[in-house]
Amino acid sequence: MAAKDLHILIVEDEPAHAVLIRKAFAGHVVIDAPVRLSFAVSLREARERLRGVPPDLLIVDLRLPDGSGIDLLPEPPDRMAYPVVIVTSRGAEREAVEAIKAGALDYVVKSPQTLEELPRIAARALREWRHIVERRHAEHRLERFRFMLDQAHDAFYVVDPGTGRFVDFNRTAVRQLGYSREALLQLSIRDVEVGHQAFEDEEGLAAMVKHYRRQDRLTPLEGRHRRRDGSTFPVEVSLAVDTFAGKAYLLLVARDISTRKEAERTIRTWEANFEKIFKVSPHTMMITSVASGRVLEVNDHFAEATDYGREEVVGQPVEGLNLWVDPGERKRFTRQVLAGGRVRNFEVLFRLRSGEERICLISGELVELEGELCIFTITRDITERKQLEEHIRRANEELERQVQARAERIQELERQRAEAEKLAATGRMAAGIAHEINNPLASIMSSFELVARAIPPENPWYAYVRRIEQDLDRVARIIQQMYNLYKPTTEAAQTLSCAELLQEIKTLLDPFCRQRSVELRLRYAGAPLPLRLPPTSVHQVVWNLVQNAVTASLPGGVVEAEAETDAGRLYLTVTDHGSGIPPAVQPRIFEPFFSTCADGSMGLGLTITQSLVRAMGGQITFHTRPGQGTTFRIQLPRELPRAEVPSKSMATIG
Repeated sequence: MAAKDLHILIVEDEPAHAVLIRKAFAGHVVIDAPVRLSFAVSLREARERLRGVPPDLLIVDLRLPDGSGIDLLPEPPDRMAYPVVIVTSRGAEREAVEAIKAGALDYVVKSPQTLEELPRIAARALREWRHIVERRHAEHRLERFRFMLDQAHDAFYVVDPGTGRFVDFNRTAVRQLGYSREALLQLSIRDVEVGHQAFEDEEGLAAMVKHYRRQDRLTPLEGRHRRRDGSTFPVEVSLAVDTFAGKAYLLLVARDISTRKEAERTIRTWEANFEKIFKVSPHTMMITSVASGRVLEVNDHFAEATDYGREEVVGQPVEGLNLWVDPGERKRFTRQVLAGGRVRNFEVLFRLRSGEERICLISGELVELEGELCIFTITRDITERKQLEEHIRRANEELERQVQARAERIQELERQRAEAEKLAATGRMAAGIAHEINNPLASIMSSFELVARAIPPENPWYAYVRRIEQDLDRVARIIQQMYNLYKPTTEAAQTLSCAELLQEIKTLLDPFCRQRSVELRLRYAGAPLPLRLPPTSVHQVVWNLVQNAVTASLPGGVVEAEAETDAGRLYLTVTDHGSGIPPAVQPRIFEPFFSTCADGSMGLGLTITQSLVRAMGGQITFHTRPGQGTTFRIQLPRELPRAEVPSKSMATIG
């Protein structure tokens, strides 16, 4: 590969001198490189050329038309930009000194001989320049290295092993020991090192140099250094040997390990405390190896809780202890600890040595003990807590149920009270109306009886006599129902036969059933037991329900009336297979004067039925299925005390 051209810029205003210079360099090689010359005749032209890539060498005439050649010397911080040689026709010692001080490498007085030797002068100047550049770079590297050493947290020392004195050190050494740099240079390693025999005399230092010269790395050892105030502190000293100018020196790197020692003391204290806590903790603790899965240690409470002795557990695989009721849970717990480093309150079912199962919360932490990865677990038995929580939950549920039932009962009582007040007011009004209508109605019925006797059967108007009598009877029954809403009717309890009662109602309603094309079926469940109830009230209740069921049935339908008695109750159900009760109507079926029938019914039947049932200490409910029919169910006490007097009055409800 061809050598790079050596660029030399010549600044010369004398053409004759420029010719001689060009002639002198013609065919010459300077420092093994071909020379490329460029010329300028003034400071201005030279500065223009210097703005680009600087030349390898600048040869400039001292006196130029527009100034002094010294003005082309680089100024700090660009002093190292390019080398300069000053030439002049008239030499003066003062000017030469000024040029050299300004940074010129050489000062040459022009003559035919010096101009001819200019290539040799240029080579000498370039060699000197290279030495200057290399030295400056070395100084910069040394300064950077010194800066780095001064910034280091460790103290660096260079020790003369022959005397033990400090030859050099960094700022950290001055700061650690509390001496000034000048004072520390007067001390030896023996003034600083405490108690290490190798530093006590020159023989020990020489032996140390001989030992560490054979090693290629710093070897640490621990000791103590003494400060200027007499206090000492622990250090870790790394030693090495190096040679400068043919002489061996001992290199020391001293690290203040006071913080580390304090941390080690703290760790030892914590370890001792942890060991105590580990042993006496009221929770079960275990340390297991991740690699082998074996138990490394358990605390005293482990033996108390599981009934396994420490010697039976330590060193054994965890799986072999059969502690986890579900081994899959143990695997999931281990995976979570390894993935996240810790797990908190993992609920699990543990099995004791006796086979008893306990609910526990286990927490795990991934730790490293003596270089081995382990899982440290703490287990708390929460069986009693879980049982208490379950007891509290059930108690709360029962309390909520009772509160709900009480609230519903209160709402029901409020509804009944409002209903009773409403019915009482309605009953009073109905009774008043019935009373006012009843007197003229009685007169009309008596008068019509005389009229009916006067019309012979062959009279064409006789057919209306029977119809009028039926309608007058119907009006009388309606008035009596209105009157019964308010006026109490009392009746003593009597011994009844449920079968006879149902059969009597069936016989009375047979014509009505045939008229509606509906079949009435009776059924008695179990042995019929005698009843002791008010006969008229029971009769009216059953009559109303059966009559309503027949009315609600379609032609060809069936109504089922079933009676059942036990030791203390009478259960009566009446079922039709009609269209059912619409949801919007169901809340109002027991309201007085509410009816959906198209036959002109006043809507008092279910109202009176409900009041009679409640008056006898019973209850009435119903279940309806739209499009399938309705079932009414009545529960009554099988017997009422002889002194008890039930009433059909709404005033007795609630």
